[in-house]
Amino acid sequence: MKSPKSPAKTIDQYLQEGASGIGREDLEAYPQTRACLQSKFEELEAMGQGKLAAQGRVLMRAVDAGLAGEHPAITPKVWYECLFALQYLLKGYDHIPDSVPEIGLEDDAFIMRTVVERHREMLLTLE
Repeated sequence: MKSPKSPAKTIDQYLQEGASGIGREDLEAYPQTRACLQSKFEELEAMGQGKLAAQGRVLMRAVDAGLAGEHPAITPKVWYECLFALQYLLKGYDHIPDSVPEIGLEDDAFIMRTVVERHREMLLTLE
């Protein structure tokens, strides 16, 4: 078995790379993305994943504040990372497809939790 040509990324590298890929199209599509997220949060709660839904709502508040320019502590770096995590949550087929019983949302939860932990101090100012 051959080894991979490039080393595996750390979660920090993955998040930074994902956030750097946020573009104008993502920002223009955010109103539709936000509506999809609201539905996803309701679906998660119905599945017993209330903590994941709550984390998503916190990240969504950060994106809302960032887009509106309402909160100076929420820098573009922060809310781009939050938006990337939220977009990841909406993907049905990501690193672990959401349809895989019992573990399908684990990668989503890991990414969401990591973003919340990375920016905890700033996110707490939104509440």
